[in-house]
Amino acid sequence: QKISTKHIEGKINSLFEGDVFVILASKHPMFGNLLSFVIRTDKSYTRKEIQSKLRERLERNEMPHQYYKAEEFPFTSSMKIDRRALANQVSTFIAIS
Repeated sequence: QKISTKHIEGKINSLFEGDVFVILASKHPMFGNLLSFVIRTDKSYTRKEIQSKLRERLERNEMPHQYYKAEEFPFTSSMKIDRRALANQVSTFIAIS
């Protein structure tokens, strides 16, 4: 089933007011498509707290599998979040547990 990361972000936009977050999709050889939730915030969220908030708005198949906290996000020259660069850096981020 096709999932739009922008659509998911739109559904949960109001849940993390003031915090910047991105949903990333990646392919996994064993598990198929994996969704990652990456947030830039000064707050300390636990994985359980984030999942609880997300369940308010997301369908089961839209729920992220991985959760990360980033110090900053890379930007394109037009000042949009550079999703490709972010996806390449995700392994360096702090996993939220």
